Amino acid sequence: MDIEFNKGRIDKDELKQAIEEKEVKVVEVMPASEYENEHIKGALNIEPSKIKDLAPELLNKDDNIVVYCKDLTCLQSPFLVRWLRERGYKKVLDYEEGKAGWKAADYPMDYGKQP
Repeated sequence: MDIEFNKGRIDKDELKQAIEEKEVKVVEVMPASEYENEHIKGALNIEPSKIKDLAPELLNKDDNIVVYCKDLTCLQSPFLVRWLRERGYKKVLDYEEGKAGWKAADYPMDYGKQP
């Protein structure tokens, strides 16, 4: 699968395929309690208040990264996409539909703390 990073965003079907093919690191940018309750299977968690510390620890600048948050109204994922790009992460996309869109499609979810 060729991921088009110049689009700036990815839809749920493209994301599902990219996850299945292990082509992306998926990041939920929400509080840990919401991540632990339910998240896209395989996603990492970076809490909004811990972006500066955790992003460099969990992500490499050459990673293919997809960021999401709650739903279309959530502003955390576009913020993290912009923040990462400003710091030299080139291959970053926003999954705008977020957790709500993923669940509505009945795609795999998981729960629990980040490993």
